[in-house]
Amino acid sequence: MTAVLTDDQGMEILDEAECRRLLGTSQLGRVGLTVGEVPAVFPVNYCFSDEAIWFLTGPGVKLQAAEAGDTVAFEVDEVDERARDAWSVLVIGTSTVATGLSRTEHAARVPVLPWTAAERNHLVRIGADFVSGRRISQSAQQHPPRE
Repeated sequence: MTAVLTDDQGMEILDEAECRRLLGTSQLGRVGLTVGEVPAVFPVNYCFSDEAIWFLTGPGVKLQAAEAGDTVAFEVDEVDERARDAWSVLVIGTSTVATGLSRTEHAARVPVLPWTAAERNHLVRIGADFVSGRRISQSAQQHPPRE
């Protein structure tokens, strides 16, 4: 039986393989980047493929960050409030615009489609350079929360 590593808050530290597995289980995450000198977070629907986060975007700050090759953060999580269980995975990597793929190649290689009707013609890739994650589980807690 493998020992579970926990942080100083009692949350389970997920290994990189588990983080990467969890990245593939969701379709909605958040991209964090800097707009001017202010941090900003934007929801995106995405897919995790070829060890990277992929999403489509239109003109705006997410595209500008990718065109500049900025380092960005990406976060995805799942919460079961009733069971008081949750996990969160953080990816930090360079954001770039994928070029050279036709729409057909893009759809076959990276199956991500926008959830909104707005035009999103630019495929953005965030390399998974740094990956970390945490899980909190009521069943793993040794002490019940104080009311």
